[in-house]
Amino acid sequence: MAYKKILIAVDSSEYSMKAAKKGLELIHQLSVKAALLFVIENSKALGNIDAGITHEQASIVLKKEAEQL
Repeated sequence: MAYKKILIAVDSSEYSMKAAKKGLELIHQLSVKAALLFVIENSKALGNIDAGITHEQASIVLKKEAEQL
């Protein structure tokens, strides 16, 4: 089976960073394209009204986290 594209899904955990490195090694070995997907835990995206964090504020923080990663 010939692969054309590999999807690499990551979150902010150290385990997913190790998996991403292996995925990058694989795309170089196979000379294929890659797509990177940042996974967010659903509860993080909702915010925390009790702590004064709205959904919009949580979304901004999560977007910055994904960009930095």
